[in-house]
Amino acid sequence: MHRVSVRLKDVKDSWIVEAYFDERLSLSENLAILEELCGKKVKDRKVYDPNKRIFLDRNIPLKEFVLNGMVLLELFN
Repeated sequence: MHRVSVRLKDVKDSWIVEAYFDERLSLSENLAILEELCGKKVKDRKVYDPNKRIFLDRNIPLKEFVLNGMVLLELFN
């Protein structure tokens, strides 16, 4: 299986979305698909990993990140 369990938290508006992302796609591609499915404006947002304390590069495939279990990512404008 090529999926990663992700919990996205919008820091400003305080909503949370849980989804499976395809690890073969980049973060920006997964966010574009999620935006089409749920209608939330997420594809152009900055993505922060609070565990690693870094903003993630949106243009590399997710499989290049070391992601284990449920991953919490925060969205910023």
